[in-house]
Amino acid sequence: MPKVLMITYYFPPVAGVGAQRSLRFARSLLHFGWEPHVLTPRNRYYVLSTKEQGFDFGNSLTIHETSAIFPVQFLQKKLDHKPNTGLFSPQKNNFFSAIRNLLFSLLCKPDEYRGWIPFAVREGRKIIRRHDIDLIYSSGPPNSCHIIAQQLRESLKIPWVADLRDLWNMFPHSYNPFNWRWRRNYDERIEQTILSHADQIITTSEEMRLELMEILPEFSKPAFHKITNGYDSSDFTFNKNGEKNKILTISHVGNLFPWRSLQPLLKALLVLYEQQPQYRNRLLIKLAGLIPQVEIELIKHHDLQDSIRIVGNYSHEKALSLIQHSSVLLLLTGTLKQARQMIPAKIFEYVAAEKPIISIGPAGACSRLIAAEKLGWHFEPDKTNDITMRLIQLLKDFESGGICFTNTQKFKFEQINLTKKLVAIFGKCLDPRRQAISLPTPVTYGYQNKNDSTR
Repeated sequence: MPKVLMITYYFPPVAGVGAQRSLRFARSLLHFGWEPHVLTPRNRYYVLSTKEQGFDFGNSLTIHETSAIFPVQFLQKKLDHKPNTGLFSPQKNNFFSAIRNLLFSLLCKPDEYRGWIPFAVREGRKIIRRHDIDLIYSSGPPNSCHIIAQQLRESLKIPWVADLRDLWNMFPHSYNPFNWRWRRNYDERIEQTILSHADQIITTSEEMRLELMEILPEFSKPAFHKITNGYDSSDFTFNKNGEKNKILTISHVGNLFPWRSLQPLLKALLVLYEQQPQYRNRLLIKLAGLIPQVEIELIKHHDLQDSIRIVGNYSHEKALSLIQHSSVLLLLTGTLKQARQMIPAKIFEYVAAEKPIISIGPAGACSRLIAAEKLGWHFEPDKTNDITMRLIQLLKDFESGGICFTNTQKFKFEQINLTKKLVAIFGKCLDPRRQAISLPTPVTYGYQNKNDSTR
């Protein structure tokens, strides 16, 4: 049975998109005859955990937790700092934000997780030799995971598959907020140096794959692959014939940022209530996630508190329940240039819930997916009247018997089908004698946790 070392910072009990992708691949790989070993730091800072989830993985999957030095995460935890909110947010114009941006620009190379690299490389060598690992898989961000994988690949000469959930320099406002040329040159140079050693590279959208091919022209085209995010069908066991909403409920799951704002939707709501005041109490928008104070003030400024309910941070289970019991789902891709290349992972769980999607953001990977799969409607942020007309039509449909929607193609995004693609990519890296991969078989779940000797 071939074995893979999965290097990832985001893994349960840490919540979030990165943790879900790594967890789902690890679980599914077991069914394809692969034995996964997960390498992750022991003390990870996270805003939301999944401890209540009761997950367990299987006796063939071992979690190796190592020491790490994370001064930034330590301060964030002590100060109860949330991403992109509060005094230390990179977008703020104050003394604390300036200090934060200066430290990130000068010291966090490639990112604030660099303090894990020496511990992970040392433990990774032990794991690879002790368990006869066949292949390394790294999931980033953080990009430090790819540096760990590259060092292990070069020292032990085993193949490496890099999974880029975001491109290396997709969010320069975090690590190069002053747009310094020397830092930009450093990031570009280390990206090319590290990724050029990978045997196979995976991105989550076709647009990201094509851009990476331009960044790394020495790679052959077959070395670049696309595997989108997806959903686990076992998470969706709700009864479609259960309790019905009495008013049109539109839900958004995920954090908001200065570059991912509710403002386009708020403008449409104001036009809607001005043109059709009878609908003012017939629509409710629920927001699950971190909502910056500026967004809350914006809602109050427009006197839309009765139409928008902030439910706060939700666990993954509660978030799934929310989208399953909504009428329509909202997707905000933001205004960053990079948003054109991104397909937010939540869209695939929206797809699994079989609810229509209203997407607002720049045209790109997300809008093309929505159009191709007939998932709903996409609007540019400045198309206020178009958004308003769609809301009116949805309200009319809802009141006349319900919104009819189904998606017969959703199974292509089910995790088991995505893992088949990953297994095929892994197979390209193996010695032909080790490429015999078993068909999916039942797995008895359990859990093992191995800590490094430095604990």
